Amino acid sequence: MRNFWRGIAIFLLGGILGTGFGVVLGFFFFPFVFPPPPAMEQLTQADVATSAPSVAPSVAPQ
Repeated sequence: MRNFWRGIAIFLLGGILGTGFGVVLGFFFFPFVFPPPPAMEQLTQADVATSAPSVAPSVAPQ
């Protein structure tokens, strides 16, 4: 009877670990298998001319 419960525990542990491993691999490989469509946005001349403001470090001079 002990081997029965041991087998059930190993089976369940393998199922949980296998599911977790499959989810992680799915998250990793999904963008490569199904790449996102190309972006359709187009920048205007005003967008290209104005760049994003640079962020200064928040360390105060001493």
